[in-house]
Amino acid sequence: MKTNLEKLERIQLISPEQLAQLLQVSQRTLRRMISAGKIITPKRVGRQLRWPLGDIQKWIEQGCPIPAGKR
Repeated sequence: MKTNLEKLERIQLISPEQLAQLLQVSQRTLRRMISAGKIITPKRVGRQLRWPLGDIQKWIEQGCPIPAGKR
């Protein structure tokens, strides 16, 4: 059984630059997607935006649906 610490160690957060590269869009397009609510909500780490990589991978596997309440 995994402890909470082991689970936390596996969480990887990615930056807007990394996400744009993963989605093969420009950073400007990514900012527009964020503003329009077309991508899952990022987490704030201090002043920085970060996305859990696992959440992004699931979102992509589901066909990049627009999050509920953002349509």
